[in-house]
Amino acid sequence: MSTWLFYFSIYTIIRALPGVEISPYTVMVNDKPLMMKKVGLSDFSLLFRALENKKTKIPVRLLRHFKQELYRYVITSNPTATMRVASIDDARVDDEDFVLAIGRASALGLKGLSGLDGSEWYRNVVLGDLNFSSDELLHYAFPKLLKQNSNKLPVNKLLQNAKEKHPLAEQIADTFTFEKIISKTIKDHRHTAKDFHSVLEIWNKKAESLEKRTRLIAYLTEDQIDVGELEAVLRELFSKNKNILQEEKPAVKTNIRRLIMIYDYLKWGKKKEPSD
Repeated sequence: MSTWLFYFSIYTIIRALPGVEISPYTVMVNDKPLMMKKVGLSDFSLLFRALENKKTKIPVRLLRHFKQELYRYVITSNPTATMRVASIDDARVDDEDFVLAIGRASALGLKGLSGLDGSEWYRNVVLGDLNFSSDELLHYAFPKLLKQNSNKLPVNKLLQNAKEKHPLAEQIADTFTFEKIISKTIKDHRHTAKDFHSVLEIWNKKAESLEKRTRLIAYLTEDQIDVGELEAVLRELFSKNKNILQEEKPAVKTNIRRLIMIYDYLKWGKKKEPSD
């Protein structure tokens, strides 16, 4: 069944429901009127029962998706990675996404990113668990999160995978070198880690204190940090507690974020030296 026929079929079902209110509705998009139908139902279970009994074949997968996402929105009022607030014709919205038009037309966009926080952003650098493209994250979430995180966020991984230009993120990426990621306090205390020469050496010998382990790794010089070892350590942390950046003590959270900044820079941001 085509997308047009599917939505026409849904509209036909809604019109036949008892107590339904359908009225014309117009919104302005780029100074042009967009005509819609506004539907009011006192009980959405009527709609689901009508869909269940409909003879026209509609893929069960679509119905389940519709029910699940609508229910989730009613309960939480929060869009999700698969529920987008956007025009149906928006090329950025995949066929599998559930489109929900809510609010002013001028505000239409990929609003599922509006609730993203800094902890999720940092975790995504390691796990890649956010169901958004690099361009969506950099365009919709980055400017707001940057202000909320003292103009400091890892962006090199996303920039490498992005298909579009993102001047603000590129500017931030150019700001941070390895030495600029490291604070003056850490530089002044590097001598306290002079007996350690690698990430795993610290990780294995200082197992009694997570705060000390995550702090001492940042004391290593750039040439002492193997990015593969650092990635293994970060993945281990999130495998034990996916919400570690929300639930640990402030000092530990600060240390882990710093290590993710280092990881993002060394793996995706460090400028390669020209070969001889």
